[in-house]
Amino acid sequence: MIAGVVSREVICGRETPSPATLGTVREESLEEEAMVTCPWCFEQLELYVAPTDRGRSDRDCDVCCRPWTVHVSREDGRLYVHVERA
Repeated sequence: MIAGVVSREVICGRETPSPATLGTVREESLEEEAMVTCPWCFEQLELYVAPTDRGRSDRDCDVCCRPWTVHVSREDGRLYVHVERA
């Protein structure tokens, strides 16, 4: 693996970036991606999360336009995203 390249691992049914195993460069300035399932229409969507995002926010599904509540948390460098009907 090349230094600074982000590898991927699957956590809780979604893919999240993890730090490279070689080198000291960490891709903290880039958005992370999480696959989520809309609690209304059950479509799987890619959700982009900024490295500083934490807590709760509301947004609409890109497919059915119904509202979600998005919960973002981080633990030990891992991103956890949960969506529910708003």
